[in-house]
Amino acid sequence: MGQAAISVDDVVKCYDPAKGPVLDGVSVSIGEGESVGLLGPNGAGKTTLVKLLSGVTRPTSGQVRLLGQDPFLDGLRVKRSLGVVHQATPLDMMLTVRDNLRIAAMFRGFTWRRAGSRILDLVEEFELTKTLDNLAFTLSGGQMRRLQIIRVLIAPPQILLLDEPSAGLDVLGRRKLWNILDELKAQHGTTIVLTSHNLDEVERNSENVIILHRGRVLRHAHRREIVGEFGGRAATLSYSEPVDVGAVTRICAQVGLECRSMSKTEVEVSGDHVEAALPALLERLAPVTGAPRRTAITEVSLEEAFIKLTAASAVTEGALR
Repeated sequence: MGQAAISVDDVVKCYDPAKGPVLDGVSVSIGEGESVGLLGPNGAGKTTLVKLLSGVTRPTSGQVRLLGQDPFLDGLRVKRSLGVVHQATPLDMMLTVRDNLRIAAMFRGFTWRRAGSRILDLVEEFELTKTLDNLAFTLSGGQMRRLQIIRVLIAPPQILLLDEPSAGLDVLGRRKLWNILDELKAQHGTTIVLTSHNLDEVERNSENVIILHRGRVLRHAHRREIVGEFGGRAATLSYSEPVDVGAVTRICAQVGLECRSMSKTEVEVSGDHVEAALPALLERLAPVTGAPRRTAITEVSLEEAFIKLTAASAVTEGALR
């Protein structure tokens, strides 16, 4: 890994002192070419951190650096190497799609003659060709989001910040975005920071994960490490007939496993040693449920690990109060 593309050092951000800090001593370092998913419950500080990184606002205290520069004080120099897709759609609604793109190219230091061919290719790929001469306010929400994505991809950015980028996009739009992210990482070594409530999207597009909780960094690690530590593996037991979930849960507890109902005929069994304990569990379950028609071992998802981690943190904080 090369030098840090993004460095956040003991950052505090407070909008209203009476309400306390939105970010409280956040420190993270993200290497060049790294792809990071930024997760957290609503109000955790994700969007505020993206605003700090993009130079929209400055920290109350602490230091933010992108490629060694302050994104607030050195905004113009930083923005030439930075692409940002915000939750809000910062378009000039009374200009056409074409003019919005011309202005975006100028801000990136390109003339239409130089960048027009790439822009029109992106417009075609995101199926906005027929809207080029339409005023921006006439576009649908999904079309506005596509236009916003095109604007930041006029030139491949060194750093790309994506705050809920697939909001409003249909399945095909999301797939196109994901393919472009793959291309940016593979061909240009772009550093990507992605926030999304769709954890499948984060799992698909991020190597490492930063979890914010109540304005603090709860975890910063590879996604597999987080899944392994707070998730692990699970066994799905499928039966031909409905099962007594209460009885199955009690038997699972006897061998140190947890159980949750997936449907009337399917349960998920999880725990650190689920594979090793499975034979003994099935033997104990046989008199109650009979043999399952299918048994499948699966990885617990990042979403489930995230829920367990934030829930455990909330319990710990509550006990310390």
